[in-house]
Amino acid sequence: MVQEILSHNGDVVKFSGDAFIVMWKLQDGMLMRDIATEAMQTACIIQKHFGIYNTDVGVLLRVKLAIASGITYFTSIGDPDTMSYYVITGKPVWDVKFAEGLCKGGDILVAPSSWQWANPSDYIYEKLPDGIHTLITACSAMWYQSRIYDIYNVRPKVIKAAKEGLKDLLRCYMLRQEKGGEPLEYLTEMRQVVILFINIITTVMDNKQLVSLVDRAYKLVCGVVSEMHGCVNKTSLFDKDLIFLCIFGLRGEKHVLESQIGLRCASTVRQKLLAIKNVESVTIAVTTGMTYCGVVGHILRREYTVIGMAVNKAARLMVAYNNKVICDRESFLRSRLEARHFILQEPRHLKGITNVGPIYEFQEQIKFITPELIQKKYPLLGRQEEIKIFQQMLSNLITHFTLDVTTDHVQLEHNTLIIKGEPRIGKTRLLDEIARNIPANIPRNYIPLSMGDAKTSYSLIHLIFSVPLGFSAVTTPREREEILMSRLGYIRDPKFLCALNQLFNVDFKMHSDYIALSRKQKYNVLRKLLLKLMRNCFKELWVIIIDDTQHSDNDSMKLFRTIIKQNTIFFVLSFGRTFNGDYEIHPDISKRARIIELGCIDKWYHAGLACQFLDANGIPPELERLIQEKSFGNPGWIESYLLSLMQSGSLVIEHISKMIAEEMGYNNSISPKMLQTIIHKTGMPIYDEETIAICKFTESFVEEGETEVTMDAVKKLFEIRIFGCARGDFTMSGSPLVFNRNRNIKEPFLETQIACECVNLMIPGKQDIILTAILEFVEICLANNNVPQARRLLSDAETLIQQIAESNEEKSIFLSYLTAKIQTFQGKCHLESGLISEANKKLKQAMISLGYHFPQRKFAIDLKSTTQLELLRWRLICPKRWNIDITDELTINYIEQLANCLALIFVVYRGTKDMKKHARLAAIWSLNAAMDVSNDFVTLCTSFTNMMIIAHVYQTKSIVPYLEKEALSICAKKGDLLELQELKVIAELYAGIFFSRWLRGEISKAIRIGFITMRMAQTIDSMFLKLLMLPRLVHLLMISCRHSEVVSLLRDLEFISRNVLEKSGRTWYYAMCADVQLDTGLTVLSFQNCNKYYNQEGETIISLYDPEAERRYFTSMWLWCIRTQQWEAVKVWSSRNVTAESVVDEHKVAATFTALKKLEGLLILYGKVDEYLNIMQKLYIYMYIYLHNIQIIISIYFVYIYIYIYIYI
Repeated sequence: MVQEILSHNGDVVKFSGDAFIVMWKLQDGMLMRDIATEAMQTACIIQKHFGIYNTDVGVLLRVKLAIASGITYFTSIGDPDTMSYYVITGKPVWDVKFAEGLCKGGDILVAPSSWQWANPSDYIYEKLPDGIHTLITACSAMWYQSRIYDIYNVRPKVIKAAKEGLKDLLRCYMLRQEKGGEPLEYLTEMRQVVILFINIITTVMDNKQLVSLVDRAYKLVCGVVSEMHGCVNKTSLFDKDLIFLCIFGLRGEKHVLESQIGLRCASTVRQKLLAIKNVESVTIAVTTGMTYCGVVGHILRREYTVIGMAVNKAARLMVAYNNKVICDRESFLRSRLEARHFILQEPRHLKGITNVGPIYEFQEQIKFITPELIQKKYPLLGRQEEIKIFQQMLSNLITHFTLDVTTDHVQLEHNTLIIKGEPRIGKTRLLDEIARNIPANIPRNYIPLSMGDAKTSYSLIHLIFSVPLGFSAVTTPREREEILMSRLGYIRDPKFLCALNQLFNVDFKMHSDYIALSRKQKYNVLRKLLLKLMRNCFKELWVIIIDDTQHSDNDSMKLFRTIIKQNTIFFVLSFGRTFNGDYEIHPDISKRARIIELGCIDKWYHAGLACQFLDANGIPPELERLIQEKSFGNPGWIESYLLSLMQSGSLVIEHISKMIAEEMGYNNSISPKMLQTIIHKTGMPIYDEETIAICKFTESFVEEGETEVTMDAVKKLFEIRIFGCARGDFTMSGSPLVFNRNRNIKEPFLETQIACECVNLMIPGKQDIILTAILEFVEICLANNNVPQARRLLSDAETLIQQIAESNEEKSIFLSYLTAKIQTFQGKCHLESGLISEANKKLKQAMISLGYHFPQRKFAIDLKSTTQLELLRWRLICPKRWNIDITDELTINYIEQLANCLALIFVVYRGTKDMKKHARLAAIWSLNAAMDVSNDFVTLCTSFTNMMIIAHVYQTKSIVPYLEKEALSICAKKGDLLELQELKVIAELYAGIFFSRWLRGEISKAIRIGFITMRMAQTIDSMFLKLLMLPRLVHLLMISCRHSEVVSLLRDLEFISRNVLEKSGRTWYYAMCADVQLDTGLTVLSFQNCNKYYNQEGETIISLYDPEAERRYFTSMWLWCIRTQQWEAVKVWSSRNVTAESVVDEHKVAATFTALKKLEGLLILYGKVDEYLNIMQKLYIYMYIYLHNIQIIISIYFVYIYIYIYIYI
């Protein structure tokens, strides 16, 4: 459509979601009739050729066209120095907007302002019932003839803009990455983002007032969104009302709390927009989800946009609700905000969206209420150690106060308890429990802070003193002054009492002597008055609890450092995250405090916690399993998730008798004997028919539909571990904590541990089908890392195959195949558990079952490797001659099983010392077997990946280009319909090609496929691939001088590594920051911050999987100290050395560069600095060669090092 418009001299002025606006400008010497006719003729062509589009999912898209004419106003808004945009206003815009609302799919509607210029005889048309608009059905005289247009034909306006040098002036309208010269292809990605759709309804006003309002609103929205690291993507007036589309979470601006940031930004923007004159209402919809982010459109007219269900939902919510901040369930769960901020809304129909889920209104400032768990006095789960610490500290302070008065001056080591943790981890709940554990005779003050408190000076100090002083909201300033005077007692200089005015909202007379003081002197006066007031107010021990202390104001925190030095108050503070990261606690506070990092709730307590939130006695094990897998032990997330399930109707509470509950598996932790003792002591009656509350999934949780579709859906739910089979989760021992649903299997010889409702194991006479079903389910278990369940099923499969073997006297090929498959799976289980020798034994047994023997002697291995390699070489060079046409399904499965077994043997030998030749043979043999059948895509990709690694390790470079070409060809033939497992192996294969290109020195090609691999890793959420690829990709970008992308990827690496328990990712981040500073001189993170990482983490950064991360980190820090001649630090860093070797071949390339850095440092240490600099100067002459062939530069580097060592050492 864009091509057609451009070829007919039209301008695509603005894109907006599912619409765009086009203009034909009246030039000198032209007639209005001509351009109006051209617009209508173009509309007819578009409707004829592009009016209907059938999507892959069977949805029919139709085009609506509306045409109007008249004077329009093109206005630039915003700030040219930062970010500018443009809006189009005028009567034709409003006419088109109104006409488009009357259109149906496939219509061409013309407003009277354009129809007056048309020749009616040229069109087949009809008048609408309103008598105003004209509906064009077709062109009766279609002058258009099909011809091939040159799609790169540049219109005169583009040439004019180029000649006048408008490029730099137009940059303020462009995307940040494009300003930096980044190729448009790199902007294309699938990314999880937060979408803000802002809809502003204004009063009726003239054009000048409207443009002024839009400009003010645009600057306001851009200011707030940019401050919170978001991006304003679109501004539109022609689609609906005044609309802004904002995005959070684009590359370089990723944040762990981006959903919360988006909601808070929406609340702030709405409040500020409502304050603008002529704004009637502001509706903001916030959604979170995966979207396509990239450039769309014609090569001469492109636009950066986001496309996805999250964007569509936000647009529909913005229209369906009015004058509030609305969010979806995903934003609610990911915001990590308390449920009290969200109000459930009535469900409304959203066009094009079937499963909407619960919708909430977000309110940032609401009145604090006592949590329901506190009101019902439920016990606090999993925080016993923290409560013990508090009780011990309180006991020490009480002891200090009850001792002899002469000890009052003795300074306690700790009088403050600081609780830190992630959002919704349970800090407030722990503080509530601490408040309940304070003895009744000790006065206390509980202060919950909010974000608004940070904007009010001295708000925290005022709240601390308000309780002992007896201040309330109704206390007048005069009463406050009297209370302060009585508590302060005698004051030598009453003229300085005015220093308390702002702090306590009083009105002491301002004295000229006080006004004449400097700011520092005024602060000292206030501090002395506060200390005197404190001694008089807190004569006995107080406990003051402050929640969300990160929201305290700066003025209060300065005085707080003075207050905390007094031993009369026991402070309990909680600190959470801020938008900019962790809150930095002042050293004066931290040295007087004991700090607790609040961790996740243990899985043992998840079921009990869910029961507390639901006010129920039992939950189904599927729900417990789901919580354990998705919550990461965050109790706030569990509460929000359960609330959303209840509100969406997927979870219901039922009351049943205790007897029925016990039959269904209810497990009460109180024994009958204990219960009788309690009843005897309390005198409470007991009823056999006592009812208890349980929760269960509703039948609508899986919607009814066609059987095949439903089964596919259930299979997918198993794969992504939403549904579980029997007791599939072995992360905790014993039965589920609270509730165990009955499996309805009563056979005494069938153990309950292997019970399964999904596959009926007890069908007589169908043993082969049962065995196949078990092995398929084993595959699902292994794909989801459920090794214990897989082992149990394989044990049953072994028993079953023995029964089949006993009943069949002749040993069939099918039986050998199944035996080998079971043994291969058992080997994989051992491999996943780290039992390498056991895995090796099982895989050898599998090979023997298949009728093959894996050679063990060196001569036999070399001979077999040579023959297999030559066979593979001819297959790759002449693929058609070596194609084997196998139609027998059993034969195909047999060979596939061989390839699978060999692929696993490669993994075993690859990680075993002195077994490289064994691994080489396994890789070559596996690929040959896989290529024999070419049916199992996963095995084929895995074999190609293994062979790519081996080819470089053994310098078999002649076949590498053929391997790469064939592997990419196979992936291309697969098409777009990919399963998750298939996408995983493709990503691993692309990673192998990335390392291959890196080793061959094809830097630009390696970077290109590296970015593709990263997008795949993002899609499949593979932390392993992300942490493997990012440091290497950063290195390649750094040597290619693409520094802006280096910084962006380092931010991604930092964000990803924060969410992984394994420390190698974070270590790589700090190591690469040091490398960037060493190699480019650019500072992403200072040396002091890199050093601080080791001081904080210590020896815990050591990673057995990737020791190269630590080696690079230590070497880079050591080299930095050498370059800056910090000799004492050099000794310290040289003692921190990693001796473990990298077992993974992908780490060897990085290890080479680490070794070069080590040698560079040794040159400086053992030689003279001047000679070193001369050598390095000569060395950098060859950096250009390095960009083309990595092996050349390494060779040159070693030559120079050898010469230097020979001369000077």
